[in-house]
Amino acid sequence: MPSDFLYQEATSADVPAMARCRAADPDAGPADERMARYLDGAHDPQQALPPRTAFMALSGGDVVGYIAGHATTRLLPPSGSEYLGSEYLGSEYLGSDPMGSDPTVSDPTVSDPTVSDPDAVKWYGCEGEVQYLYVAPQARRHGVAAQLLQLLAEWFNGRGIRRVCVNVDVESAGAAPFYLAARARPLNRHWYVWDDIRSVSSADGDDRGSSLSK
Repeated sequence: MPSDFLYQEATSADVPAMARCRAADPDAGPADERMARYLDGAHDPQQALPPRTAFMALSGGDVVGYIAGHATTRLLPPSGSEYLGSEYLGSEYLGSDPMGSDPTVSDPTVSDPTVSDPDAVKWYGCEGEVQYLYVAPQARRHGVAAQLLQLLAEWFNGRGIRRVCVNVDVESAGAAPFYLAARARPLNRHWYVWDDIRSVSSADGDDRGSSLSK
């Protein structure tokens, strides 16, 4: 596998090649069948907003990795709270201090809209979300995932999106270490967040897992 990769924006027309990339990996499972509709704006994840994009990495003309993300109004419950939903299971907070010193980054927490006491529960308000991130086995440990994440981070930043979340694939051994190296912090076992996506840094190419996000 050559160390030089070509990165470019992807559209729904590229989804078949992106799906083939993942289908060749027996440990990854098939690509999300809704991916093309997602990129075309015909399928929306929870609280997703229309702005969205995708990037792919190519080697020798073949897709070897891809990432996608969108703007969102998703609210994530605080760690340790009870939330009846498939996307949140609750766990202890393991994160670092938020980047609250930047005056352009507002308080990421908001009151739970279902609780009358505004001080009872604080939810984390996301502005952007990483929807997909996958790198083929032969392209791992070359910094491909880190570069794809950097491209998406620049897209978010260009639209004034700072607080970004990702639903981490807990079955991937490389997922949590990758996002920690990229300066995300765990909100709970399944969700990691960047209080300011501009903090994204190289993950040293240690993209060992199959699928780094759900």
